[in-house]
Formats: sequence, structure tokens, C-alpha cells
Amino acid sequence: ATAGHDLTIAVTEGGTTDPEPGTYTFVEGAPVEVTAIPDSDYAFDHWELDDVNVGSDNPYTVVMDTSHTLQAAFLFSGCGDANNDGIVNVGDVVYLVSYLYKGGPAPIPFECAGDVNNDQIVNIGDVVYLVSYLYKGGPAPDALCCSPAWVFE
Repeated sequence: ATAGHDLTIAVTEGGTTDPEPGTYTFVEGAPVEVTAIPDSDYAFDHWELDDVNVGSDNPYTVVMDTSHTLQAAFLFSGCGDANNDGIVNVGDVVYLVSYLYKGGPAPIPFECAGDVNNDQIVNIGDVVYLVSYLYKGGPAPDALCCSPAWVFE
């Protein structure tokens, strides 16, 4: 009989995989293709095979030469949607102005959702950037506004 090896598939917050997260047994040497599928407002970032970053090819193929753990890492990318209603519009501009100058609540679900220019701070520059995007043909909010450079407390 051919030896079997376990592949444990895991994910960070923000997505799933195909096959779904879990532990599966495969024969020695079998190539196993796994696809990362981000949730809305998230982006696939990279794979970790046995705790080592192996890049962002998607799908990724694991050769089952031993038991492995493969984790898909996702990052929040709901940048500009400060009020978390699923669309970037003037409501987000008003929400940011209220947060910055009127003591309103912080952007949802993370403060960095308001960091549309990805400079690791939410300020008037983000309001101007968002207005430029919405009404002047400026660049879209940075897709990785909540990059690891942000410190979450």
C-alpha cells in the first residue's frame, strides 16, 4: 500500500479555499491544487506552507511528499468604504468628515478603512483623495489600505 500524508488547509480571516479548510489525506507524491477565495472587502495576499511564505500563486499546488499545513492569508481591502455599507460613495466622505471633525465614530470595521491613500493615518488627505476619486476621476482607494503597516490594538 502507498503511504498517505495529511494536508491541513487553513485560512486567516477574510476568505476560504477550494477545497474547504480542513484536513485531507492524499497518497505519497500526489499534486494537490488549492484555490484561495477572498470574501468581499478582502484580498488574497499569500500562501504559507508549513509556516513559510511561498508566494501568491493562486491556485497553489502542494506536492504531498510529507504531511503539510497550507494557510491562505487574506487582507482587508474595503478601502474607502468608511461606513461599511458595501459601496464607496459620498456617504463615506460625510462619515470621514464627521469622524475627523465632529467626534463621529471611527471607520468600520477598522479605522484603516478610511485610509484611502494608504499613508497609515486617517486625515483630511483621505477626504480629499476620496472626493477626487468620486468626482474628479482620481485614482481609486488603495486596495490594501489595511496593510500590515497598520498597527491594530
